[in-house]
Amino acid sequence: MADEWQVTQQEAAKRLQLMGAVYHNMSEDAVRRILSHPATMVGSDGLPNDPLPYPRLWGAFPRVLGHYARDAALISLEEAVRKMTGLTARRFGLSERGEVKVG
Repeated sequence: MADEWQVTQQEAAKRLQLMGAVYHNMSEDAVRRILSHPATMVGSDGLPNDPLPYPRLWGAFPRVLGHYARDAALISLEEAVRKMTGLTARRFGLSERGEVKVG
C-alpha cells in the first residue's frame, strides 16, 4: 500500500489503522446511534477471495441499505452509499475512487 499511495510505511500503517467496529452483540440503539453519525464508515472484514468467506462479507452492505436506509429510514440511500464508498475512499486517501461522476 505504501508504494501505491506513495507514502512511507508509517503513513500507510496510520491510514490502515483500525478505528472500531459494530458487533452483532451491540444494542440496536447503539448501532443506530453509531451508524447515523456523519463520520461513520460502513465496511466488512470479510475477504472476497477467501474460499469460504464469512457470511457478513455478503450481508453487511445489504443490511445497511435494506434495513437502515430503506426500512428504518435512519439514513438516506445516498448517505448509506456514501458511507460505503466515497467517505471510505477519502479517509484512506484513495484518489479517484468511491464516487460516480458525470463524464
